[in-house]
Amino acid sequence: MVDTTESITIVTLDQDSEQHLTRVSQDMKLEKNGLEEAQKTIPLLKNTLKPLLPAAGLAAPQIGINQNIFIFS
Repeated sequence: MVDTTESITIVTLDQDSEQHLTRVSQDMKLEKNGLEEAQKTIPLLKNTLKPLLPAAGLAAPQIGINQNIFIFS
């Protein structure tokens, strides 16, 4: 079960030691494993963005997840 209350610190360029923001992200697979990964990532994105509203959106690399997925408000 996914923890829907967890949020993650946003990665900025000056603190991106693992280069999440500067390397090419991986596409989400449209198969069972990819969809399960999306179901884990989306609540993290939502909970991280919520306190920052009215922000425009948030991408997974901004929270240290090297996947091509984003949300917007």
